This record gives sequence, C-alpha cells and structure tokens, in this order.
Amino acid sequence: MRLDFKDIGNHQTAFFALGDLANLKKLPTSALGKSIHLRNSADPKQARFAFLFNIFNGSVYGDVMGMPPWVMINCIFQNAALIGIEGPAKYIPVAMREKIDTALAEMNSDHLKDDEIVPLAEACAIKTFAPDRVHAFSLYSTTPGLGSIAKAAMLDIHRQMGARYQTGTAQYDNASLAIHTKFGALDILQPQVALHTKHDRTFIYGCEIPDEAALLSIAMGHRPMLPGELKPEAIIQFDWRELEQYQNMTQRHENGSHRYVMLPPGIDAVTKTNPIAEIKL
Repeated sequence: MRLDFKDIGNHQTAFFALGDLANLKKLPTSALGKSIHLRNSADPKQARFAFLFNIFNGSVYGDVMGMPPWVMINCIFQNAALIGIEGPAKYIPVAMREKIDTALAEMNSDHLKDDEIVPLAEACAIKTFAPDRVHAFSLYSTTPGLGSIAKAAMLDIHRQMGARYQTGTAQYDNASLAIHTKFGALDILQPQVALHTKHDRTFIYGCEIPDEAALLSIAMGHRPMLPGELKPEAIIQFDWRELEQYQNMTQRHENGSHRYVMLPPGIDAVTKTNPIAEIKL
C-alpha cells in the first residue's frame, strides 16, 4: 500500500513533532488541517523513536552526511522540533527496510517490526535571527510520496508561527531537489559552499513559503502555480561536474551581474543536471 495525504490520520499514521517539551508547547495544534502527535524528546519512552530517526537519516544520506546524534539533540530537539509522518514499519519498501535493518544490526539493536510505529518521513527547519525566516537542513522519506507531505506540514507549522521565507542547504545531485522545487523556484543565494562537507556540489537557496492553500495542494499531489514564479527565456542545464560552468556561475553571482534560479523539477533523473534560469541584472 502506498500512502498519500488522505491516509494521514488513518492506518496508524499521523503527523508528529519530536522535540523539547518547551518547544512542543509553542507549536500550533495542527498542520494542513490534521492534528499533530507531540513526542517529548526527553521522555525515555521516545528513545527508540528518536534513535530510529537517526538510523533512518543515516541510511538515506549515507555515512558522510548522516546526522550525528549531538546535532539531532542540539539543533533540532532543543531549538525547534522534528516534524514528520509516523506510521507502521510495514509501509517501508523492502529494499529500504533491509538497508535499515542492516544498520540496526550493526548497532546491536532490534530489527523493525511490521507494526512498530516509526518516523516514515521527516522535514526539519530552525528559526534564524530574521523573525520571518527559517533554515531547512534535513529531509528524508523512507516511503515514496511522503517527503513532499512532510515538508508541506513542516512549512505550514512554521508559517502559522510567522515564517514567510525559507532558506535551505542542498546538493545539486540530490534527488530531494524534486521535492524542494515543488514549493517554488529556488533562488540560488550561494552557488558554492566552500566549508561544507560536500563543498564541490552544495548550494544555499531561498524560497517564499507558499500560503496554506498552496501547501495543502502540494501535499495532495498537485502542482499549483505559485506567485512570482519565473518563465525565463534563458535556461541552462547546469552540471556541477563541469568545473568551468560551475566557476562561471559562481563568479557572475559574486560579481552581481547575474541571478540564478533553479526551476522545477530541480534535477533531471537521468543526466543529474539542473534546470537553472540565468538572469542578467
């Protein structure tokens, strides 16, 4: 069975928020019109659930990019909350479940049980010094289709709390760009991030947070036309592996002569290139 938005709240699935109790008390009571299951990260009963998030994150991102537990605690639980979709492990596809069970075995931990409630998908953002801005830094889905719903729920929660703009850190070759660009074209704020672990392919983007109706539409699998979307004439197929092209974009951005905007679908599944509007200023 493939889950979609209408299933959230049924089949033992729900939106969840995992974090420090003080943060949970400040959250709205619902996301996209559906209730949120609050999970106190300090409660020993939540230890397995939090541990599974960390394992799932590592299984999706790999050893280099998997989130260390101290980042999970310091940056998410104590500063915001992990937002996602929980449900029985039986919904995780076989290949992903085998990968997760292998990671659990390496940690001398119990394998997943079919009826065990687990974090099927998550999205996380934390507030910045700008009161209307949040920065997203984690997104995964163990089950096809849930990543967009998790991000829509996360953005709706932050929107209800006053956020209107979202920045994020991503990689040009990451399949999650197909999700990020569903929420609008991505203004490339920093084409290259020299200090990042994957500095050769990482960029920072910005995007207006859609209104509630648009977020709900995206969560339901539709593609609404969002305000301010571009229909540019000059679109390049950007390839971060082409050093000269990458350097040219970075230099033009730094010189202020051009603006670059990543357009949907974000990444070509075959060539791994990115449709980017090159706008001369």
